[in-house]
Amino acid sequence: MGAAGHRPHHPLWDGATSTLQCTPGGGPIIGPGGTFRPEACSVRPDPTTGRGCLTPRTLNIATQLMAQGWNLSCWDEHAWNPTSDHPLGRACDVFPGPGGVLPTADQKARGDSLAATLQASAAQTGVSYLIWYGQIWTAERADQRWRPYNGGGIYDPGSITGGHYDHIHISVY
Repeated sequence: MGAAGHRPHHPLWDGATSTLQCTPGGGPIIGPGGTFRPEACSVRPDPTTGRGCLTPRTLNIATQLMAQGWNLSCWDEHAWNPTSDHPLGRACDVFPGPGGVLPTADQKARGDSLAATLQASAAQTGVSYLIWYGQIWTAERADQRWRPYNGGGIYDPGSITGGHYDHIHISVY
């Protein structure tokens, strides 16, 4: 996902700070990645699905990714996973290629670059965790870097979609 301390060039980086643009504000949620105000799922409808809602923080990330041409889907009921951040408007899935298909080498590299950007920008954007290509990274355990993803007991980590090989899952505070 990139060497420690190395920030790869990526079109989402803002040049001035080499991170994704931050969400304005601050507040009482203090996570390992930064300080963030609690946000309700108040932006309706989610522009990526046309239904449900997003938090303003999630919308900020989704808007930047859509402007860069990424294919993403955020709000979803996720009835099979009651602990998912998707129905709370706090998660997006970003696809570097078609869903359900293992990415090509170029798509995998593009996904790796985006994951590194999101990881490096977590303190500014409020990213709490990422799941990509059979691995998970959390702001709370950032010192442990990327770890194997076991599907959380909900998803089949051996499947292309369940293991998040075809998409990057982004959750925010």
